[in-house]
Amino acid sequence: WITVPGGSVAGNNLVRRSLTFPAVTTDRIRVRVNNALARYSRIVEMEAWTEPTGTVNVPPTVALTAPADNSAYTAPASVTLTADASDSDGTVSRVEFYAGATLLGAATAAPYELNWIDVPAGTYTLTAKAFDSSGGSTVSAPVTVAVTPGSGTRINIAAQTNGGVATASSVPSPGFPAEAVNDGDRLGITWKNGGGWRDDTYGVFPDWVQIDFAGTSTIAEIDVITLQDDYVHAVEPTPTMTFSQWGITDFDVQYWDGSAWITVPGGSVAGNNLVRRSVTFPAVTTDRIRVRVDNTLAAYSRIVEIEAYSP
Repeated sequence: WITVPGGSVAGNNLVRRSLTFPAVTTDRIRVRVNNALARYSRIVEMEAWTEPTGTVNVPPTVALTAPADNSAYTAPASVTLTADASDSDGTVSRVEFYAGATLLGAATAAPYELNWIDVPAGTYTLTAKAFDSSGGSTVSAPVTVAVTPGSGTRINIAAQTNGGVATASSVPSPGFPAEAVNDGDRLGITWKNGGGWRDDTYGVFPDWVQIDFAGTSTIAEIDVITLQDDYVHAVEPTPTMTFSQWGITDFDVQYWDGSAWITVPGGSVAGNNLVRRSVTFPAVTTDRIRVRVDNTLAAYSRIVEIEAYSP
């Protein structure tokens, strides 16, 4: 009988004592007790463990291939992020794209690409994070891009910061305020707690949200952003992002001509499934806009953000 390395224990007070040592090969083990409390040796269980088997997961590799480091853009910018990702012992399940700590979106199949649109002026650190089929992950080296203000930068006339004031046909509680639709938050992550507006007339239409401008303005685009399916983990809505659970499907985008509400050209939308719906039209001059909702999924009208842009 050979005592394993480190296996001679004195003064023990642990109920469970674990000993690890360089592997040995044997057909039996024993514990020889030299002293105990209360005069008897008492052992509840003995276990002998083999070395770990199997392979250790190798995390994926990932690199941002676009944009190039130190690229420059003019606001409102459109930045295409692309990444190369691979996994030596499995498959890549998804690639997420980040600006700093903000998740911009994800791609689940190659080519791993994301279009980041309407990027305001600022300096951004971009990364890609790849996940493999075993749960391993790797973050790419960062890429820095600079977006500078442009002489023709569009202005969101509807924004609260530009004097826009929102009202609605009905509001069920303080958690769904009308003013949430022009607070600058397109995600709706705080849905039910100020992340967007919802009406209070279950299954009854039309509903509407109106935004009064600070004054008369000329606009040529209105964007309507409804609620994403996974709003708890919402990301920046892209022009192609679709919904299947909560969004508004039939609605009119309108402006006030001084005496009546007029639907903008192309602003009568039916069968919509886009989270972000952009309607462009020949410029009109008005002091207010509204979105009139005629049908939705799940019986309520849900709008996260409404934006109105000058030409």
